[in-house]
Amino acid sequence: MLSWCLEAPGVRHADKYDCCEETFISLKYSIKLRRRPLYYILYMVAPITTVAFLSLITFCLPPESGERIGFG
Repeated sequence: MLSWCLEAPGVRHADKYDCCEETFISLKYSIKLRRRPLYYILYMVAPITTVAFLSLITFCLPPESGERIGFG
């Protein structure tokens, strides 16, 4: 089984309705996944906080400097 998939049990249901002669079969899977929090911290949270911090620093630069737009 995959390393991020802990378990995936399946249940088979066979239902017969009053309206039809056929038996209807349905499968129901419950998939239990494992989260990798280090992945989200490294690839999502860290870049977002870095960009937010750098965009806040642009307000500390004087408005006359031409590098303010380039920095932002």
